[in-house]
Amino acid sequence: MTKQVWVLDFTGIYSNTENLEQLCQENTGAERSCEVSVKYLDLRDIQGTNCYCDDAAQEEIRNRIQNIGCEDIRLLDSGNYHYMSRLLAEKVKQPFQMLVLDNHTDMQPPAFGGLLSCGGWVLTALQELPFLSFVIFYGQPFDDLGRMLEDLPADLKEKVAALPGPSADGIMDHLQEGLPLYISIDKDILSRMDVYTNWNQGETRLADLEILLQKILVKCREKEISIVGIDIAGEPDHTADEKEILKSWKVNRELIRLFTE
Repeated sequence: MTKQVWVLDFTGIYSNTENLEQLCQENTGAERSCEVSVKYLDLRDIQGTNCYCDDAAQEEIRNRIQNIGCEDIRLLDSGNYHYMSRLLAEKVKQPFQMLVLDNHTDMQPPAFGGLLSCGGWVLTALQELPFLSFVIFYGQPFDDLGRMLEDLPADLKEKVAALPGPSADGIMDHLQEGLPLYISIDKDILSRMDVYTNWNQGETRLADLEILLQKILVKCREKEISIVGIDIAGEPDHTADEKEILKSWKVNRELIRLFTE
């Protein structure tokens, strides 16, 4: 069995695909349940995508991501492009729940004419995707979660659960049995001791995030919850030092290993 990893490159951060493929497939000492195959999708020529994604850009992106499956793992470039989870979630054609692991809620109302944005894509998804039944937020600062819940429209309050952490118990309690799960990760949830992103970051260590995800995957198997999307955003700026880029790729490799064990 082969697990497909799609690399969505908006900035050139993944331009050295040979290194990325090597990192994704590097032997980490754990047995995989499947092989990993990497497909590179160059999106650098599309205008109107940085932080905000206009209608023309969305249409072009939709045309290019047609072959990406719900069972695939997707690397989404920096947090500026985390809104890709909103576009990729369109592919799920059955009721599903979403887990957002991020240092930000990404629930800001659109500031410019309703444009899809990296800071508001979750709110847009809740408002526009008919099959998105529930969103669990994890890792965001307590005050940010409080403000989000206070500002949330009444018709959406019952569709979210906000968990500041650090325990995984709350996530387990809110996972709805039998309802497929979409996992969207922004690496800015992690401490800068593990990775350096282009946004302000949390304090979660990579080892703790891996333990959390392992528990979630075990719980999904117990509750017969299928996985219908795995996104990983949060690369550093494409002009970052090579050592920082390699550090970020190492995190990608570890997360891919976890999802393919």
